[in-house]
Amino acid sequence: MTIADYIIILIIGYFLYLGFQNGVIKQLSDFIILTITSLIAGALSNILCPYIYKLVPFFNFMGQAQGIKAINIILWKIILYLLFIFILIYIIRRVFIKTKLEEKINDSIIEANLVKKILGLIVTIPLMFVLSFNIFLVLLTPNFNLQFIKDSKISQFVMEKTPLFSSGNRNLYENDVFALDLLNDEITVETYEEINENIIDNYEETNLVKKSLLKSLSSKMQGERKEKDIDDKDKDENEEDYEDDEFDEDYEDEEYDDEEYSDDEEYYDDEEYYDDEEYYEDEEYYEDEEYYDE
Repeated sequence: MTIADYIIILIIGYFLYLGFQNGVIKQLSDFIILTITSLIAGALSNILCPYIYKLVPFFNFMGQAQGIKAINIILWKIILYLLFIFILIYIIRRVFIKTKLEEKINDSIIEANLVKKILGLIVTIPLMFVLSFNIFLVLLTPNFNLQFIKDSKISQFVMEKTPLFSSGNRNLYENDVFALDLLNDEITVETYEEINENIIDNYEETNLVKKSLLKSLSSKMQGERKEKDIDDKDKDENEEDYEDDEFDEDYEDEEYDDEEYSDDEEYYDDEEYYDDEEYYEDEEYYEDEEYYDE
């Protein structure tokens, strides 16, 4: 288990505690609402996505995903899915508030308070599966590039074993994992186009997007990656050349100093030095009586 797994366990434990406090009616209504809205949102997004893809812009993302515009397919599908969930939950919640249905059901149950809390705890377990599935589905979007979520044992179990949701969204989950693996490889200006094409091919193989639609979107999915890697390499080479030039200049200065020193030695060894006035001035000073007095 990874660190992400332990964090997820703590979060699940907290929600189980809330389920115990809220009781069975609140948790059961949340579970039913989230399940129904998620299933309807998934169906609606599958129907409307082909039309939305033609209308919305495809972004050329920054960072590791730069130039990989094919992941816009997953991004817009997730955005549309979440949008439908929020809209449907809002509508159902407004109906519950207007009719006070939840309060009426809660008042009609005569079980003891402790029983309600225990039942609420039990109902929270399937609720957590549905909620966790939706959260992981969003976090596994290639744009976030959260490799530690993909590697989490709990996230893998939830994404593969949640009834109804795992089978209905298997192709989307498989494409998430496939794209994440490619994005975590080394991507350069020479390889990004091939990676982009591999992601598009996987959409077709897993039936996430029909082949005819992919062909019509081919121009929108062609991204551009700046030659950052090449620029950085040239910059490093220029810095190395600059350092080498500085070293050569320092070395030449040392050679120059050595030549001056050798010239000085030759000068002092030469007879002209002894003919120089400075030599005789020194000699006269040593012969002077004041020198010996000192």
